[in-house]
Amino acid sequence: MSDYNLAHQLFVKKYGNRVNFVTPTIRCYGLAGGYAYEISEGTGVMDDKPIFGVTVINSMLGENNNEKSASFSSYEEALKYAKEL
Repeated sequence: MSDYNLAHQLFVKKYGNRVNFVTPTIRCYGLAGGYAYEISEGTGVMDDKPIFGVTVINSMLGENNNEKSASFSSYEEALKYAKEL
């Protein structure tokens, strides 16, 4: 099973098919450093600028890791961060 598919399954198990209202468009899933991540895209609430959210869960426990979740102004920054977890 690919990292994308495993991470996606972990997120579906944790969140079902719900999406974040600020970043509703899923760009990718992956695994890094014992974590599963999801990168999603949307627009800022106050300024309509693009925003990319990295949501992180512990891949072994399936629990949120809010301390590692973050947002970025570009997809490239978000992906770099996620891959370095």
